Amino acid sequence: MANFFVQQEQARTRSRRLVVAFHIVVLLTAVVTTAFYLFFMRLQGREYQEFENLYFREDTLIVFGAVYFMVWGVSLIRRSSLSQGGAIIAKLAGGTEVTHGLGGLAEKRLLNVVEEMSIAAGMPIPRVYILETEHSINAFAAGLTTHDACIAVSRGALDKLNRDELQGVVAHEFSHILNGDMRLNLHLLGYLYGLTSIADVGQYLMRHSSSRSSKRNAVPLFGFGIFIIGWVGYFFAAMLKAGVSRDRERLADASASQFTRNPEGIGGALRKIWRDTEQRIAAPRAGEISHFFFHWPQSLGGLFSTHPTLHERIKALGLKPEDADRQTHEAAASAPEAVSGFAPAIAPLPPLPEWDALCVGYVFYLWLEPSPGIGPIDAIKRHNPSLDEKTLLDIYQGIEGMDGETRFVLLEKTLQRLRQLPLNVKKVFLQQLKKLIEEDRLVTAREFLYYRLLQLELLPPRGKAKITPEKDLWPAVESVALFFGRMFSRKQDSAFVDVVLKQLGRTPTMATTQDLKGIQAALSALSAARPLQRPKIYDAFKEAFHLSHDKKAETQLALRLLALVLEVPTVRG
Repeated sequence: MANFFVQQEQARTRSRRLVVAFHIVVLLTAVVTTAFYLFFMRLQGREYQEFENLYFREDTLIVFGAVYFMVWGVSLIRRSSLSQGGAIIAKLAGGTEVTHGLGGLAEKRLLNVVEEMSIAAGMPIPRVYILETEHSINAFAAGLTTHDACIAVSRGALDKLNRDELQGVVAHEFSHILNGDMRLNLHLLGYLYGLTSIADVGQYLMRHSSSRSSKRNAVPLFGFGIFIIGWVGYFFAAMLKAGVSRDRERLADASASQFTRNPEGIGGALRKIWRDTEQRIAAPRAGEISHFFFHWPQSLGGLFSTHPTLHERIKALGLKPEDADRQTHEAAASAPEAVSGFAPAIAPLPPLPEWDALCVGYVFYLWLEPSPGIGPIDAIKRHNPSLDEKTLLDIYQGIEGMDGETRFVLLEKTLQRLRQLPLNVKKVFLQQLKKLIEEDRLVTAREFLYYRLLQLELLPPRGKAKITPEKDLWPAVESVALFFGRMFSRKQDSAFVDVVLKQLGRTPTMATTQDLKGIQAALSALSAARPLQRPKIYDAFKEAFHLSHDKKAETQLALRLLALVLEVPTVRG
């Protein structure tokens, strides 16, 4: 996992440099536009014969500021319009959401693959869309965070890929989610849209003045100049966007291969794209989000290509590009569900009952009590009389009969369905659950853990917190470690802390906060740890859990919360 996050950090560093270059392009566009304005005014015989201090005149500063802030303003507006979740991007590309109980075998297979990858990665199960009109092999991930992410897969991918290949493509998209590429892609889209606005202004000036009869009207010439400047800025910005995108695609390919431990999965998908005669995306506005897709055809000799060549991508996976045609032909001749010869890294999910998600969400809290009995079901009914008592009892007995792994999978699938509920329903559910938990005037550590997990899943915080400084991070790690240690074994709580901090090369101080508000603050501090620190913290807790107790289901719940807080993958199976 450490190498995975080193790769992530290196890719982020390169991407940050390219984003800085975007800012420079915008700045230069504003400067060149201002210079053109001065040149144009001089041609018109205005009082611009002496160029000394011209850039400090009021009108030139207004022109510079108007151009610079217009680009960023339009960019911000565009990003805001698309930042309501990945579903907006999926619908822009013509996607249709697929849900449980609907669709055929191909849709069910896709949902199973997405759920398996989500649970294996220890992240929320994203919403799934199918691009019904797209017959090429393609897919993309969109959204600002892991909480509002979605994955869209083309109909061509469902029809032409076997299960291993589909899993490789989905793993590639999950890598984009885990690497934070979705937010970056949205920013790149906003930058380009902002620079295009300069050209749009020039085009407007040309059209606006074309209806005037005066031949001496200089506005068309001025508009043409602005139009050219806008498109030159867009030209360089598009090149930078392509560079950023190619870099992230290479990382996502490597991450997917590492994650599934099956390079032939994603490699087979790339080979089939190589042979496929249908590579274009049909959606009219798909070009805007070309850098979101799994594959996009090369353009202008690769100058504006948002993806490396298929030859390069296949070779980077350690496979032989020259064998692509032969091996793809053999794969195409095999059964649709043919396996690649690699042992599957992700174990298939067990079949589960289709219970009502809200009822499961209420009943799950009973599992956290040492010996709850059946009585608390009456308490659930008191807080939400609309729930059916027999359904609650059936779910309770069903959960009691499950092993820890199956119970954990049910929780994950329940969280996915709860996230799809309307916002007001989710808020009422959390309010009622909180009253239910606090009814006995005692909030146990397990109840806190469960409620905090639901909060993060259903009402995720918006925006990124500031990086937690070192002096605040380690006390937070120690507080959370002592909290988990006491939750599972009060006799070994200090030993649990010792193991966690030893893994991180730290010495315990025991100067920690143990009230629940303090623990919540400590978890928030961990969520803002530096990217390279997060996997190390997670691994330290994982090792401590492994050495201290064997309560697998509760361990998974605690590690699931940590993975969610730290935004790290947790490979299952």
